Amino acid sequence: MLMDEKRCVEEEYTSAGNTSDLRVQGDRRSDADVLIAAGMNPSRVGMALLRLHSEWDKAEKPRRPSPSAIAAVAATMPRALKESERVFAARRQAQDWYMAEMAKLVNKLKSLPAVRSQLTSYVPKWGIVEASVKVPAIIAYWLDQTCPHCHGLKYQAIPGAPTLSNRACKACGGTGVAPIPHGQEGRRVANYMDDCVQKARTAIRQRLRPV
Repeated sequence: MLMDEKRCVEEEYTSAGNTSDLRVQGDRRSDADVLIAAGMNPSRVGMALLRLHSEWDKAEKPRRPSPSAIAAVAATMPRALKESERVFAARRQAQDWYMAEMAKLVNKLKSLPAVRSQLTSYVPKWGIVEASVKVPAIIAYWLDQTCPHCHGLKYQAIPGAPTLSNRACKACGGTGVAPIPHGQEGRRVANYMDDCVQKARTAIRQRLRPV
């Protein structure tokens, strides 16, 4: 399949990884050209992250619990609890289920072990301890930065109502983006991951022959 110049590197790389046509054509860019450029890429971490993100994009994600689903769970809670307590408990239960399903999905990604291994062995040079515990959480954040409390909607839900309030989500400050795990250490690792991906993209672009 021919490459569309307007598509980003990730899209070209994903397409090339699924192609059955590995012919190199002298007058036009092909999927084979993209795979050759990727294979010559000096950024091993960046290429591993590109593969991981490609798998993540294609994976079927679990549906986030809707307000109506949370309300249905709250209705099953003991009546001795206040309504606000039932809603809070239902939200926590729904969130625990969602995070467990997401963990199962992430652990099925074939590129995850390589990324986890490379980052876990690299970041201790910055003085980061317990890297084997912190790195998986940072990778999960890097893949999906949606606030788990408001589900990216930015506002707090109204207990027992399907609509949102006009109050900003306290967990994310109304940004819809989850706080990064492990504070400044997490930020440093996530920035490093972004930098590696950018270097991998740039290297692929530079090695691809102009059409």
